Amino acid sequence: MEIFGLSPEQLNMIIGIFTGLASIIILFLIFWVQRGAKEQMLMFRWADQYQKHSEFIARTIFDGWHKGSGVLASFNYDANGLSYKEPKEPEITSADQARRHLEYGYPSIWNLYKDAMKESVQLSNQMRALMGSYMQAIIVNLSSTCPEYRRVEKWSSPMKTRIIYSPGLFGAVLHAISNRLKGMYPGSFDVNTGETEVLDDQGRISKMVVTDLTFAGYYLGRGDEYDIEKLKFAVQNLILKQQITKMVEEYQRLLMMLQNSEKANQLDREVRSLLGRVLAGEKLKGTCDLCPPEPS
Repeated sequence: MEIFGLSPEQLNMIIGIFTGLASIIILFLIFWVQRGAKEQMLMFRWADQYQKHSEFIARTIFDGWHKGSGVLASFNYDANGLSYKEPKEPEITSADQARRHLEYGYPSIWNLYKDAMKESVQLSNQMRALMGSYMQAIIVNLSSTCPEYRRVEKWSSPMKTRIIYSPGLFGAVLHAISNRLKGMYPGSFDVNTGETEVLDDQGRISKMVVTDLTFAGYYLGRGDEYDIEKLKFAVQNLILKQQITKMVEEYQRLLMMLQNSEKANQLDREVRSLLGRVLAGEKLKGTCDLCPPEPS
């Protein structure tokens, strides 16, 4: 019996051809789906690895480049004198990789960092020059009012001179004037008397009752009661001296400029914001040699 003019043998052959084609198509579709699923799995795995890498590098960027990390120059004056810190490269794990992501992935933040660093160095250099002039002005004033006084950096036993003053005197005057300019109590003197050994010009050691003078916690000097009264009077004059006061005003101005630098504060906000966005799922821009390779 013929169907559509085709013999049974011809129909079976056509059905066989279509069945074979259908099998090939089904196998191709299965292969394509499996391949797509594998590629998708690889992409998911890569995305997870890259997100972990992004979070690690973003934390490194924050740790290495936030305002207090040390990448900006800084200064301060305390009882030990002027402390100045040069800006330094971050010394943390994967700092080089973090720098590449920051420099090439976020050029605006990188340029902000360079501007903030340049500003901090300029302010710190101005501060160092100012405090050098400040200390010299105090030394000149003390030399004219108390020429017999000698400055010592470290105490020796026995004392080689009877009348000495300490580097703490510079900090005490700065502290007192700063407080006075802010309308605060400048501080007060404190004296303590005790016995110590003194070495005279002939190299002979003798016992001597000496008085130590401090001001607001700053050690000023040592001598007998007359010496200390004279030193106290000299320090009081320094605190009221207009030349010294103007230098302290400039010190406060430079200190405020450094502490309130908009560039430094903006840099801090930017690296904090970047860390927050990456932790929330944002992909980190830029590349480095630690970046997981994207599936091809």
